[in-house]
Amino acid sequence: MFEHDCMIELFSSDYGKQRLLVKYALTKTSKVKGLLNVSYCINGSVFQRHQFHFLKDISLKQTFLDAPSNYHRYETMFYMIQSIRVCTEFDQLNPNLYELLCHGLSDLANCSDLSQLCMNFINQLLIMEGLSTAPLPFHKAHQKMVQYANKSIQIPQFLQA
Repeated sequence: MFEHDCMIELFSSDYGKQRLLVKYALTKTSKVKGLLNVSYCINGSVFQRHQFHFLKDISLKQTFLDAPSNYHRYETMFYMIQSIRVCTEFDQLNPNLYELLCHGLSDLANCSDLSQLCMNFINQLLIMEGLSTAPLPFHKAHQKMVQYANKSIQIPQFLQA
């Protein structure tokens, strides 16, 4: 790995959570640098050489939030991504969680009630992971996720009591 290469963490329906190397991503003339944005869904090809997995042929599939956007929407996006990130292991295939994340991020742009979106998302995540059978109030659902993952997840400011 060289200084112009970039290691990214990617979550996909086909591979689950993966750590991938993108060659030449940080060069001045890189065609992919602008595509490696947390609010973008991308297409690409994954291949393995030696101990590394590489991502190449990257193209934009979907944009979830256009910049500039509302700060609370970005907080919600990061909350959703972090929640999925802490409850999944590398190489764990889970297309249902991928679909939940994509659906939640798609709803984010036009949602008028972000607190309801967060509550629905975290409850669906808990149900998919077998941690709950019925919806819980947001803070209880969040607490349950933190206990399950054994990692801290930052609550969006607008939801902090």
